[in-house]
Amino acid sequence: MEKGAELIHKCSKIRRWASYKKYEYTNKLLRLDESLQAMLGILKVQLVRDVRNSLVSLSNTEIVINDLIQNNQIISIGCCAVSE
Repeated sequence: MEKGAELIHKCSKIRRWASYKKYEYTNKLLRLDESLQAMLGILKVQLVRDVRNSLVSLSNTEIVINDLIQNNQIISIGCCAVSE
């Protein structure tokens, strides 16, 4: 991201007649965009994985709590206890 900001800053300083530099910076910006798009794709996959893991964990917790309730076991929540 920092390199992208530096690249944009350099691009803004290019003179009108320096078209070869515009071409060079355009290519660099396109490569930066491709890189950022790839990183965004990876982050999306990681987000989906983390959400899925959280849902599995929550589901497992729900199963344990339901089993405790069905077996009439004591469940304490905070400072209050619910007994048989």
